[in-house]
Amino acid sequence: MWGLCISNSFVADYHIGNKSNRGFTVIELIIVIAVLGILGSISYMSLNSTLPSSRDSNRDLDTSTIADKLELYYETTPVANGSTYPATSVGVSGLATIVDSQDSTVAPGQEANSLILATSNATQSPTTSQYIYQPLTRTGSLCTNATTALCARYVLYYRQEVTGSVNVINSLRQQ
Repeated sequence: MWGLCISNSFVADYHIGNKSNRGFTVIELIIVIAVLGILGSISYMSLNSTLPSSRDSNRDLDTSTIADKLELYYETTPVANGSTYPATSVGVSGLATIVDSQDSTVAPGQEANSLILATSNATQSPTTSQYIYQPLTRTGSLCTNATTALCARYVLYYRQEVTGSVNVINSLRQQ
């Protein structure tokens, strides 16, 4: 019964042409969109600046895990002349099997194995998507076959994305 008693002033207040029922103006909408765009840009820029350092932390963790697995290999895989690190003759797939951690052998942003073997005893220059394993003999030459000369030590190389510098991990045993 009360719903049928609508006064003329009530209808006049909510008439379509009345300013109180029009919504937002175009200028107000443009200002809101501009503010949201600025906030989105700031968020995007701060996220982009933290991603490379996060990937570098991932590289540090990966290479540390690889080094731990190589030390474990040295301790648990004796050969006739003593303990040895894996030689280049094991190949990339053999090295990945020794490391036995697919997450650690794949660099951030990559989909396949990033652990590669050095081809010389010279200082290596990896990209940010590579981890280079360089086994060396006691004399410092590249260790290509552990049965002819023990792989007495190794060097792992990887490149940081933020600084662009090449980081080096030396084996615990530097014989």
